Amino acid sequence: MITSWLRAGYEKRNRCPTLTNALAHQIRRDLAHALQPFQQVEVRAFVGWEEYTTLTEEQINLAERHFVAVMTPEKCALAMRLYPERFANCSLCVLDECHLLNDQQRGVTADILLAQLSMVAPNIRFLLMSAMVSNPKELAGWLSSARGVRAVAPPVKWRPSRTMRGLLVLDQHLLEENYKQAKRKLAQLPKQLPLGQDLFGEKSQNVGIKFDVPFALIAGLSGPWTMAGPPDYRVVSLPITLEARAVEEQGRLVRPQFKSWKNVASRLLSELLARFRMPVLCFILTSRHHAFSSADKVLGEMPRALGAELPFPPLVEAWLRIADAELGVETALRDLLRRGIAVHTSAMLQPEQAASEWMFAERKALLMFATGTLAQGLNLPATAVVIAGTSMGDPRERDPIAGISRVNALILNGFGRAGRPGFANQGIAMLVSDRPFWAPVVHQLDPSSVLQWYSVLGEPDAAVEVHSPIEKFLDLMLEGDQDVSGATTTELALTSLLAEYDREDYNASQILSRTLAAYHKRQSLSPPVMQQIRQRITDLKNDFLQQPDVPEWINRTAMKAGVSFWRAWRMWQAYQQRGSVSAESGATFEVADWADVFFEIMSLLPPKQVQPYLADEKLKGPTVLTRLRDQVRGNREVDTIPWEMPRDWSTLWQELKRLVFLYMQGATYAEIARSYLGLPEGELVTNKRSSGSHPIPTVFGFLVFCAK
Repeated sequence: MITSWLRAGYEKRNRCPTLTNALAHQIRRDLAHALQPFQQVEVRAFVGWEEYTTLTEEQINLAERHFVAVMTPEKCALAMRLYPERFANCSLCVLDECHLLNDQQRGVTADILLAQLSMVAPNIRFLLMSAMVSNPKELAGWLSSARGVRAVAPPVKWRPSRTMRGLLVLDQHLLEENYKQAKRKLAQLPKQLPLGQDLFGEKSQNVGIKFDVPFALIAGLSGPWTMAGPPDYRVVSLPITLEARAVEEQGRLVRPQFKSWKNVASRLLSELLARFRMPVLCFILTSRHHAFSSADKVLGEMPRALGAELPFPPLVEAWLRIADAELGVETALRDLLRRGIAVHTSAMLQPEQAASEWMFAERKALLMFATGTLAQGLNLPATAVVIAGTSMGDPRERDPIAGISRVNALILNGFGRAGRPGFANQGIAMLVSDRPFWAPVVHQLDPSSVLQWYSVLGEPDAAVEVHSPIEKFLDLMLEGDQDVSGATTTELALTSLLAEYDREDYNASQILSRTLAAYHKRQSLSPPVMQQIRQRITDLKNDFLQQPDVPEWINRTAMKAGVSFWRAWRMWQAYQQRGSVSAESGATFEVADWADVFFEIMSLLPPKQVQPYLADEKLKGPTVLTRLRDQVRGNREVDTIPWEMPRDWSTLWQELKRLVFLYMQGATYAEIARSYLGLPEGELVTNKRSSGSHPIPTVFGFLVFCAK
C-alpha cells in the first residue's frame, strides 16, 4: 500500500506515519527493504512511548519531501501535541493492528490521534489494518463521516493461506490404562518410605509412582471449529509423552498428577514439529521469562542449526557482540541460537531481538519462543504456531468493550501467524490449555465438549468488534456533574488535552466529533450536544484554574506533557517547594543537572501522585523500589504538598537517581544489577534469563519502571 501511494504521488511532498502497536524496529527494517526503489524516501523509527528525545533520527524536518515514519500511537501523539504544524503535509496514515482501538488506554490515544490528524492534515488518507475486525463496514462508515470522503472495507473474506486449528490433549485410553498399572505398583509398595523421600527422589509426604502418557491432537479440518459433526475432525496420536504420577496422599489414592503441564506440553510439541523441519513459533502467554526457560529445556540441536563449530553470519555476530557489551556478560541467546532456538520477548535488548528475527527468518533457527503480546506484530515465516495457555499473566483478562476476551483476541492473533502468505500455503495452529485435557483417540470425535471449554477454537479470524473507550468519556461529559473523581487517569489527561483546544476552527467538540466513539454514539450526539460537551470541558478547566495559586499556563503544560491538570499542578507545587532554577543557572544546566532537579521534585510529590511508579505488591526483595513502596504503604491516598514524608524517603529517591544515572552514563546491565540488588563485590552476575529473579531480567524490570 505504501509503495503504491508513493508511486501515485511521488512528486508531491509525501509523508506517511505508520502507526504500529507492535514492533517498530522490525517494521522499519521491513519497510526500508521494500522501499529501496524509492531512493529519496527515508524510513525512520520513532521508538518508545511518550518520552521526549533529542535524537537526530527522531526529528521531523519540515524541509524534507518524502519520508515514512514508523512510530507507536503514543509517540505520534506526543509529536502532535508539540508540533502539530509538522503533520500538515502528511498524505497517508497506516494504523496497523487497528483492533487495538478497543484497548482502554492505548485506544484513547489512537482514536483522538486519528481525529486530530484528519483535521491538521487536510489531504491525508487512512489505512486501517487488522485481520481480526468483525465490523469493518462500521469503521469505513466512521472514516467516511469524519473525512467527508468515501471509505471502503475489503468485500472479500478470503484468507491467502489455510490454517488447521488443533487442541493438544492426552490420550485418554492410555492415560487410564497406564494409571491403572501405576496404581497396582503403588499398592505393592511398603507403606513407609524414608522420611521426606518419595520415588521421585524429592522431599514429600506423599507416595507416588511415575508413568508416561502419550499426547494426541484433535484437529479441525475446516479452519475455525464448527458443530458440523464428527466427520469434520480427526484425532491423531503423537510420538511424545508427558510424565505423570499416581499418588497416595494420607492413605488415599488421588487423580493422576502432573508436575507441570502448559509450558512443558507446549515445548515438547514445538520441539517435535521443529524436528520435522517446520519453522515453529511458540507463544508463551504468561511470563516473558518463561520463553527463555522453555528454550533452555529443549534437548540437543534443531535441524539446520549452526552447532558449536560453524560461525554466526557477520551481521548476527555483530548484534550479539553489541548485546554482550551492553549486558556486561555474554548473552544467553548465543548458545540458544547455536542450537537452532530463538527467543523474542520484551525483556531483551533490541540487538538480541534482531539476531533472533534474522536467524528464524533465514531458517537457521527453526524454533522460536516468544511472548504472547508479540503475536500482535511478529511478522516472521512460520508454518506452525503453538499457543501455550488459555489465560494471560495480566489479570485484566476481559475487556468489556471489546466483545471478545483479551486473551482470546491474543490467541486468534497468534493463530494468524501460521502459514503466512509467501512463506507457506498452509499452516498449523495448536492450542495448549491451561490444565491437562484428555480425549479418546477415536475415528470420529464429537467436538461439542471441547468447544464448550475452549470456544476460541470456533471463533472466526475476524472476531473483534472494534469500539472506542472514549465512549465512556463522552458519557462522563454528558452527565454534567462537575465531580470527576471517578474518572480514570487517562480520561483526566484527555480532558486536559481537549481543554487546550478552544479555537472556533479547532476545538474539543470538533475533535471528539471525528472519533470512532462519537460515530458509535452519533444518534445522541447532535451538534448542540457536542457544544455542551465542549462547554463542559471548558468549565472543568476554568474551575481548576480558579483554585488558589494555580498558574494560568498550567493546563497548556499538562496538555503538552500528556498528563492531567492535577498531576501538572502537583509537579509545579513540588517545584516551588524545592525552589525555582533561575534563568541564568538554567542556561548552564546539562542533562544531569536537570535530572537532579527532576528527582528532587519527585521526592517531594505526595504518595498518590507517585503511586503508579512504585513497585508492584508481588515484587519481593530489598530493592529501592520495594522500599519506596513499603515506606508509604499506610498513606497512599495522601495528596497534599507539603506532606509528612517518612524518614528515609528522600534518601531512597537519591538512591534511585544514582541507579538511573548509571544507566544514563552507559553502565552495563551487570553493573546496574550489582548496584540495584546490592550484590557483594566479586559475586558473579550470571547471564541467566529464565526467571525474573535473576540479575539481568531484574534490570529489565527496573528499566520498565524508569520508562513509565
